[in-house]
Parts: sequence; structure tokens; C-alpha cells
Amino acid sequence: MKRNKLTLAILAFFAFILVTMQSCKKEELDASDNNSITKEYNNRSGSTYSFGFSSDTIADVMPPILTCDLPIFPFEVLYVVCKEYESVEDGTSSKSTYNNRQILSYTKSEYAESRLIDLYPDKAYVGIVEDSQDFYDSVINVYNSYPYLEESTGYGINGVNPQDEELVYISDENETVILNMTANETSILESMNNLARMRSFATLDDIFKASGNSVMLTEKIDWALWGTIAVIFGGGAYVYERIMLCEQRAYEKEAEHYRNDIVKGDAFRHIFVNVMLRRYLSRTAAYMIMDVIYENINPNPPCHRYMDWHNNYVGRVTKYSTFRITNDWQIWSDYVHSYVDNDSNGVFKNWTTSTSKRIVKREEKEVDDKKYIYLDETTF
Repeated sequence: MKRNKLTLAILAFFAFILVTMQSCKKEELDASDNNSITKEYNNRSGSTYSFGFSSDTIADVMPPILTCDLPIFPFEVLYVVCKEYESVEDGTSSKSTYNNRQILSYTKSEYAESRLIDLYPDKAYVGIVEDSQDFYDSVINVYNSYPYLEESTGYGINGVNPQDEELVYISDENETVILNMTANETSILESMNNLARMRSFATLDDIFKASGNSVMLTEKIDWALWGTIAVIFGGGAYVYERIMLCEQRAYEKEAEHYRNDIVKGDAFRHIFVNVMLRRYLSRTAAYMIMDVIYENINPNPPCHRYMDWHNNYVGRVTKYSTFRITNDWQIWSDYVHSYVDNDSNGVFKNWTTSTSKRIVKREEKEVDDKKYIYLDETTF
């Protein structure tokens, strides 16, 4: 899909609800399926959260379709806001003693709400954290009420689909090592950390300059839906940092390998970002971020939805251990590149935006899960 169709900022929310959820099989989501069930939850401000479920058979239970009207915020902003609080907690902040005491009088979520209101007075509001909590609780309650089956297909170079590897935050210095950050990535992280630790409070312009963005954060179209939830549950600023790296790396490597080939570039990006998300967050995180939320936040016609789901699955499950046999993400990129460039690994489908869901769904199921799907998107 085009860049504005695959922005990974939505990751911020899901990195946290994921750890409480069980892994899922290759899922198919569509609110328009027959026999759908929709549950609605109203928060205190009157917003409605809807969760749609549909199933072709009892054994083929679908994950939730989520819609929400909570405001969105660029994850660069959320990172700095969260890091401000953490820098006061660990004593590295240069803010005055008075400001430190004032900040620590809040919980992390209360501080985040206060700062977001300062930065986005037209969007953030008193109670946004409570609304986010309501939404989170609703997601967990609904999600946990449905069974999910994991395929035990034994994929990977050794015939085994590996367990997720624990990757916890230790320190900013350690992050640069275990995430194999480039000099530019390290420089941006250091700039944002210094911004969070400085005596004054960061403005949107400060964050824009420190984060290396090419688009002003006040203008950035960012699908970081419900990002405040990531702050609420205390996962830490490091999650935003990993999210930013995944997005940046996916687009940089796509541009490097497929500047003039949007067809293979799309497949590469979906596969590669799923490898990174699984490694840096979890397999379930990669699934929830890329399959459940992205495909419902950015409504796609069936030809794109099923292609994306299929290629996501290749990256996070069937070929994951083939690509991630080292700890160097640039080598992962090279392996994915070689895989995508080998035409024998791809299956072309002549789907268009007018191809019916029934046809797309049936034909996608017939494709080997170890092969990726591509379309001739230049004709759309």
C-alpha cells in the first residue's frame, strides 16, 4: 500500500494490550461477514466503542474489529511526554526542584494527560485517560471472551516456529546495542532524551526539531489511535522508541530496495515490519498492530486486506525464523529482500478493487503460507 496507507504509528496503543492476550492464528477480519455479533461499550463522555465478530464456522472465530473516536497523537510526542516523567523519576531531569515535586505528585497517566492538554488544547481533554482506560477494559473483556487457536505448523529453518524472545528495557544505552541502532538513530534518540530531560518543558516545535521529522507534528497525519493508553499502563517510553524505529526502518529499506517498484515494495514492507515488530515487541503485538488495527483504521478493499494479512503472516510466522537468524535488523532486511526478489516465492493475483471479497478470500486460502502475494497495483 502507499505510505499514507501503512503508517505504523498505530503501534503505540497495541504494544500494551498485547502482552495480556493469547497468540492468534492466521485471522480474517470483516465486519460485513454473515452472522456477525457487535458489542458496544459507552464511556463516560458518551463515545461508543464497537467490536464486531464474525465466523464462517464455530472453529473459525474471528478476532475483534475495533472502532474508536479517541483522539490521535504523534508517537514522537508521546515518547517525549513519557520520557519527561521517567527522567524526573530517575533523577536525570534538569527541571527545577519545584517542577520535579509537581510532576511526581501525578501518576504517569495523570502527567501524560496534563501535558497532552498543554500541547493539544483543541484535542486532548480532562478525562481522556479515563476514557482510554474504559476502552482498554472493554477490549480485554471482549477479546478474552473468544477462543483463539494457534496453528502448530512447525515453520522455520529448523522446522520449528520459535517462541517470542524476551526483550526488556534496561537502559537507553542498552537499547542502542540490542536494537543495533545506526549513528543517525542513536543521534535522534539522544536528542529526544535530552529534550525530555531539559529544565523547561518541550513544545511541539521542540519535539519536531529533535525527532528528525520532515512534516510538522501539528500537521502530521498520524494513525496513532488511542496512543495515550500506552502511557497509562506504564510500559515506558522505550516502546515508542521501538515503534519509531520500526516505521523508519521499514520505509527506508523499502526506498533503498524498491524505489521504483511499488508492487514488490509493498510486500517487502509488510513482511519486514512484521519481523521487526515480533522481535522488538511480540508476535501477538505484530498481529494486533498490523492485522487487527491497521486494516480496520485504514479501510481497504478485499484485494488489499487479504494480501496484507497474508504477507503479514509470512513475516511474523511462516518465514520469521528464516529471516531472523541473526540479531542484526539490516541482515533481516537483506534476507527479506532476497526472498521477495525471488519470483518463485511470490504468487500473483489479478485481483482489483472491484474483485469480490468471496473470490479474494477463497483464493487467498489456496496460496501457500510460505509464499507472498502481490498485485499489479499500477493499474488501480
